[in-house]
Amino acid sequence: MLNLPISSFLVSIQLLMRQLVNFAHNLVVVMVAVFLFPQHLGFENLIAFPGMFLVALNMLAVIQLVGYIGARYRDLEPLLAAIMQPLFFLTPVIFRPQQLGANEYILNFNPFAHWLKLIRGPLMGEVPPVETWLIVVVMTVVSWIAALWMTAAKRRRLAYWVH
Repeated sequence: MLNLPISSFLVSIQLLMRQLVNFAHNLVVVMVAVFLFPQHLGFENLIAFPGMFLVALNMLAVIQLVGYIGARYRDLEPLLAAIMQPLFFLTPVIFRPQQLGANEYILNFNPFAHWLKLIRGPLMGEVPPVETWLIVVVMTVVSWIAALWMTAAKRRRLAYWVH
């Protein structure tokens, strides 16, 4: 596989698509729950689809960027594993943001919290605030600029890093 001339973006897209298929399998459970408990069912739920698209677009850039950095620095994988565990507990997945009380502002520094708000909010019948959309759009633009710069600057060295 290493001797085939394949685009690094294609590898990133393959990884993203694999994760989106996994997400779609899990989304079936969410759809069943939404139809069993329709108190949150409304047109607000449809706002989740542009949010999912924006998060997926952002993730593609992050995958590309982290892929290049990870190819160059092999120690990135254990570092990311060590960072992801506490970041999971700082992301409002297993708790509601309101439970933080006065410390709710901490979530503004967590990109995962904004991505989650774009998808979970509409599914719960809440329209995400405009500032969340703006923050995610800015994160997407910045991550794409970084990913495209990294790809353009380091694409010729990638074959030497992956061996």
